[in-house]
Amino acid sequence: MATAIARYSLLTVTSGAAFVLVVLTYGAGTDYALLFVSRYREELAVHEDHHDALREALRRSGPAVLLPSSMRGVIRVDLGPVGGPRVRFGR
Repeated sequence: MATAIARYSLLTVTSGAAFVLVVLTYGAGTDYALLFVSRYREELAVHEDHHDALREALRRSGPAVLLPSSMRGVIRVDLGPVGGPRVRFGR
């Protein structure tokens, strides 16, 4: 995906930045999946219908996933100033 972004935009993604992005994405995805599963199990204990439990789990875990995910996106682009892997703008 990083290669496609680099080809069709003004971003140049170094291999180090792409690797860090993959590791952080899998880590965050696993963390949020565990959060959602635990919320769903809590709601199954309260609601008889699993559709209601699923709806409530999504409602309760959505904000907890959305804000940190968006902040990670900002932080990933800003890795350059601290000497880490870089995402350069322009060609």
